[in-house]
Amino acid sequence: MVKSKQVIEDNLKGVEVVDFAYLYGDGKKELVPVIEQAGFSSAYILAPRIIFTENTPFCRIEF
Repeated sequence: MVKSKQVIEDNLKGVEVVDFAYLYGDGKKELVPVIEQAGFSSAYILAPRIIFTENTPFCRIEF
């Protein structure tokens, strides 16, 4: 995940990638520490449903 983030940032020539999107809207609490350690400040799913009951930057919903 860290390498992927770096490749994207390198290709965007200096734009910092700070948001993560859960693959297929499959948000998992176990991934939050990994996402944080990779340097992301928030994570999203693109669906109108709740993924965690906690209100954190790693359970955002956009649709």
